[in-house]
Amino acid sequence: MKFQQWLTEQSKREDFVGSFARDMADIELGKFAHGRGADEHKKWANVVTRRGSLRQIRDFNSAWSEFIAYQEEESEEVSA
Repeated sequence: MKFQQWLTEQSKREDFVGSFARDMADIELGKFAHGRGADEHKKWANVVTRRGSLRQIRDFNSAWSEFIAYQEEESEEVSA
């Protein structure tokens, strides 16, 4: 699962991740992220630092950490 899909699923949350998801709902990553080899985190970091506030940068970092934890959990379940 890509970060944007995961983030969209978080949009109903009533916390900073949900707020960040709603703030970034209209992002079209392709418009902001240039360069073929850039990884997903770098693309999103570029978007957030160009468009976002300091609060959104902090919220992105926290959301990204949750996303990575989710991916690791999903990977463990598939392996089991």
